[in-house]
Amino acid sequence: EAEAKLETLREEAITAGDSLAAARANIALGLAAAAAGRNADAIDRLESGLEMAPISPSGRPDVYATLGRAYAATSRPDKAVEVFERSLDEVEQDAPEDIAAQIRFTTYLSFALTDMGDLDRAQSVLDAALEKADAMTDAYSRVRLYWGLARLNDLQGRPAAALDYVRRAIAL
Repeated sequence: EAEAKLETLREEAITAGDSLAAARANIALGLAAAAAGRNADAIDRLESGLEMAPISPSGRPDVYATLGRAYAATSRPDKAVEVFERSLDEVEQDAPEDIAAQIRFTTYLSFALTDMGDLDRAQSVLDAALEKADAMTDAYSRVRLYWGLARLNDLQGRPAAALDYVRRAIAL
C-alpha cells in the first residue's frame, strides 16, 4: 500500500515538473524494493532518483549503501565497487572529518572487492581504514572494520587472524 502511494506521488511529481519530489519518491521506492529483496528494481529506482536529484553519500549514506549492496546481490560486484569507491571519494572530499562514514564505505568496498576476488586490494583498503580507525571513537564503525578484516582473513586462509578480528568485534 505504501509503495502504491509512493508511486502515485512520483507520477504526480513528474506531471507537475517537481523533479526533487519525484527523485525522493524514486529513492523511497528503491529502498522499499531493496528491503523486499527486489534488487534489480531497487537499482533502477535508486539510480533514477539519484540521476534526477543527486545527493551526497555523506548526506544519505543509506541510499548509496543500499545501491551498492543491490548491485552485489545481483552478481554485479564490479558495479558495487564503483558505487562504493565513488561514495568513499565523495565522503573524503565533502566530509574529511567523518571517519565513521569513511570506514563504513571502506568496509562495503572491501566486501565488494572480496566478492570480485580482488583480495589484495580489499586488504589494502582495509589496512588504510585501520590506520584511520585509531582516531575514531565510534565503536560500531570499528566493529564493521573488524568484521571486514575477519571475513577477508578467513577467505585468505588465515583462520587464526580471522578469529582474532571476530573476537575484537564481539568485544566492542
